Amino acid sequence: MITEDYGSSAGAAKHILYDDVAPGFHLDYRKEPAHSHMAPHIHNAAEFYLNLSDLPYVLLGDRLRAVPAGSLILFPSSCIHRTVRTIGEIYERYVLFVNIEWYYKVMAEGAKDFAYLSDAMHPVVISLNAAQLSYLEQQLHMLLSCDNALTPGSLSIFFSLMHKIDELLKEPLREGTERCPDSYSPMIKAAVKKSVPIPQQRVNDIIAYLHEHFREDISMADLTEQFFLDADYIARIFKKYTNTTIRRYIALQRITQAGTLLKEGHAATETSRMVGYQDYSLFYRNFHQIMGVSPTEFASTEL
Repeated sequence: MITEDYGSSAGAAKHILYDDVAPGFHLDYRKEPAHSHMAPHIHNAAEFYLNLSDLPYVLLGDRLRAVPAGSLILFPSSCIHRTVRTIGEIYERYVLFVNIEWYYKVMAEGAKDFAYLSDAMHPVVISLNAAQLSYLEQQLHMLLSCDNALTPGSLSIFFSLMHKIDELLKEPLREGTERCPDSYSPMIKAAVKKSVPIPQQRVNDIIAYLHEHFREDISMADLTEQFFLDADYIARIFKKYTNTTIRRYIALQRITQAGTLLKEGHAATETSRMVGYQDYSLFYRNFHQIMGVSPTEFASTEL
């Protein structure tokens, strides 16, 4: 089987995925050379990523795609994602994290209109026109000058910015806007498939399969039979495009779903079975390694 201990291999990266994003928002501006490869990860906050440099590809839930400069990406809370950059090249972006528990409380009865912030299965990529890009850059630059303080001035800028983003997200699906993956029409799906290299498309297909079957005991033999590919080749291309192994990706999927079930009131032992673990001690160990707390601590903590 390939669903073993998440952190058992030597040199495994530290994965404390639910970082403490305090109530409110946190904005960063970065323009720097890429110096390391990032593993797939998740947040307890929605992440808006204004991309000002071409990205070779981005892991968006269950697929990979290139993202050109001038795009706005929404990674909803608990959406598995990874941005990929060429080592040594300079990348420029604004990254805005919004604590969704706080945002939903502020919006009160209107919170239901912003469900997309926690819809982990549907990240969004919008290709902005020049006017939209200019507006977002101006607003983000003004917000950055507030040093992430929750003041009347910063909140005014923040809510004006969120209003504009909400308008962009709720526009009818148009050319340049992608709600991933279920909202694709067959024509768009075909166009996307043709636009990526064959190995990358194969990884897309493998990731989509893992999303659908992560609760099952998946073996490498299952994948070779499903995709008619050599096991070593599958492992090699998956690592290349995701910077993680298949077993770690499955563990990340399971623990992400477990977090949702725990918050819904399911017991830890019941949750472990619901996400595919037969061994509770393995579930506990993987959960703690990924989330940084035990399942019961996570269930009792407001994030």
